Amino acid sequence: AKPGRAPEPHPREAARAQRRVETQVAQIENSSNYAGFQHRTQGTFFQPHPEKRYQVHNATYANEVEKLRPKSTSKAEFLSRRGEVMSHAKSA
Repeated sequence: AKPGRAPEPHPREAARAQRRVETQVAQIENSSNYAGFQHRTQGTFFQPHPEKRYQVHNATYANEVEKLRPKSTSKAEFLSRRGEVMSHAKSA
């Protein structure tokens, strides 16, 4: 490479320009038929995107572990503890 010369563009730039041209051609070919445009662009010259995988780990989101198993108590026990200082409450 000669000094002072810009590097070659990334191949992605050429692919982006090609995709833009192909999209415009598909729009012209199917100017009155959107379903045809969708069919043309989804199946032929665009690379299909793989489906994303979402994983939720309870160790990462520790605050969501107890939501599905709420603690319950009897009415008598609730009334007997009424007025106590809640030193171990989750919301405190």
